[in-house]
Amino acid sequence: GGVGMNRIQHAMIRASAGSGKTYQLTNRFIQLLVCGQSPERIIALTFTRKAAGEFFAGILTKLAEAAQDAKAAKKLADDIGMQSISKAMFGNALRTLVDSMGRLSLGTIDSFFHRVLGFFPLEFGLGGEFEMMSEFHKQQARLNVLENLLAYHETRRDERDDLIRSFQLSTAGQDSRNFVGSFEEHLKSCHELLLRVPDANRWGDPALIWPEGNQWTEQKESLPDMVADWRSHLDAGQGFTAGVQKNWEGLADHLAIWAPRKNLFAKSSKLVKLAMENLDAMERGEWEFTYGRKTFQPSAEFSQKLARILRYCVAQELIAKLECTQGIHGLLSAFEVLYDAQVRRSGRLTFADLPVLLAPRTGQPLLGSRQLDLEYRLDGAFDHWLLDEFQDTSTVQWHVVENLIDEVAQDPDGTRTFFCVGDQKQSIYQWRGGDPQLFDRVEKRYKKGAGLEFDIRSLDESWRSCPDVLKMINVVFGDAATLRKYDENKIAANRWNEIWNEHVSAKPLKKVKGHSLYLTVEEKDYRWPLVANLLERLQPIVNGLECAVLVQTNKAVREVVDHLRGSLMDMPVVGESVTNPGADNPLGAALLSLFRSAAHPADRFSRGHVRMTPLAALLPTDDGEWENAMRELQRNIHQGGFETVVREWIGQLKAQLNDFSLWRARQFIELARQFDESGSRDIDEFLRFIP
Repeated sequence: GGVGMNRIQHAMIRASAGSGKTYQLTNRFIQLLVCGQSPERIIALTFTRKAAGEFFAGILTKLAEAAQDAKAAKKLADDIGMQSISKAMFGNALRTLVDSMGRLSLGTIDSFFHRVLGFFPLEFGLGGEFEMMSEFHKQQARLNVLENLLAYHETRRDERDDLIRSFQLSTAGQDSRNFVGSFEEHLKSCHELLLRVPDANRWGDPALIWPEGNQWTEQKESLPDMVADWRSHLDAGQGFTAGVQKNWEGLADHLAIWAPRKNLFAKSSKLVKLAMENLDAMERGEWEFTYGRKTFQPSAEFSQKLARILRYCVAQELIAKLECTQGIHGLLSAFEVLYDAQVRRSGRLTFADLPVLLAPRTGQPLLGSRQLDLEYRLDGAFDHWLLDEFQDTSTVQWHVVENLIDEVAQDPDGTRTFFCVGDQKQSIYQWRGGDPQLFDRVEKRYKKGAGLEFDIRSLDESWRSCPDVLKMINVVFGDAATLRKYDENKIAANRWNEIWNEHVSAKPLKKVKGHSLYLTVEEKDYRWPLVANLLERLQPIVNGLECAVLVQTNKAVREVVDHLRGSLMDMPVVGESVTNPGADNPLGAALLSLFRSAAHPADRFSRGHVRMTPLAALLPTDDGEWENAMRELQRNIHQGGFETVVREWIGQLKAQLNDFSLWRARQFIELARQFDESGSRDIDEFLRFIP
């Protein structure tokens, strides 16, 4: 290369939140460019299109500024550790990049897999051409396969009985009458998991979950007998107050009829939680607890017998959960065989299918020499690999690129490079199967390589947060002793402590003032009033502050928005949760009823609804003429598609719509346009498509 490649090492960077991950990636790319590397020989992969766009924009912006301003050029040269690079050289690098734009490999890991599969569709078991299904079409495909599966098993008694048994296990004995709805829930939450872990032995196996033995063991006695025995010690001799005595008796009644999947904490929940937290002391007969500002010390028999009951209940719950997991595997496996044959092999794919099809199967390369052929072609295409958000890479995704990156990492000439950046601390939810331990395994593997120089480092200086915020983060997450209290086996806490470094702020304390506060609200009903009170005192808009309230579910978004709008009259509150543009407004609801009437003439409810809306003025009142109008509506949909028909009906109502309805009207038209792209003219399918 132009300036000499020997100055660029392989690098694995653990970058904490706000420590400049994008900065590291863009600098790496620019470094390679100014060393004379061809842009199309560099592959940079991330997880979202937004991140890929920001990455590319960051490279262009930095190069453009450095190409026209000597001061910016000097700063960028210092940032990439190559002080000899001039303004003109950055200009040349920018020109090279712009000329190569059509041949760049900067994008999402999904788009890369899509491209790779395009090389060899037939060899990977697809019937030639393939397409990526939208979320809606994936749902429709699953429903069709499910219908076929049930029809298939209806004709084969043994297999049908197996399927029913799996379903019973999957609901842990609960009598779920909605078979299809329940099956669909399992598909939504577990189908991708099955693709990653197809082996039945890994589903619901206690030996894998508790390698050192499951301490929650099942006793031989029946629960009612154990409760009756414990109840005999629940007398005045224990010294309980009347209130505590009554709570224990209520708990005894509840436990006597308890069964798995019932809430163990439904009665006397505070006492049950106190007991669960102190099982060891109870089993030694040394339990002392404080309740209502009084301290009690029950007899050894009372404590030991209650501990035995609670251990029994947890054991029963776990047995039910393990059986449930095994049942879900049985259901999904039966479904997957049919889904693979009917959907995947016909070339209709989801992004979750791509790495599964591409990764070599354990112990055998996929389709023998074809996998080698594929890897040979790809290995010849790229010299430099840049992987973003490495903590979100799943094991199966890594298997697809592992051999290619090995070739680069072990290149004896030192002219090829591997670079990855990520933060294991951000992989707590294991998004789409991300493997948080992959970073450690890959680091260990490449550290062993003889004579290979790997730059392995952590970045913990935050450019995003002020010192006061980071001080609290360090107190909460940097205290090993506190974290261990929340982790029974200490495994997760120990792993966290191994990767934890104290976070420091890049912003000097004198310049940036801040404040951090940790509040716990015991009573659920007081949470939103507390948020409203804090906002009232902070007055973010008056003080020019950016303010966001983060919650975990869309339901909670609606709750908090409604509460804040009611409490804070002068403060605008906007919720960014998922909306239902088709049905959360009068216009959308009326249009959906109109389409339902056209598809189902016997649906009198939908017809009645349409007649109560402004659409009624545009339709005949006579029943016979109504039928003709509905047939004409069907014809128009068939000939022109849903978007044309929706535009026409909304156009006739436009004068009566307020701003909100006009906004929703545009969204409805856009949804109709998206549906038309599928080529379908099925009204029922359209009704299911509209959220």
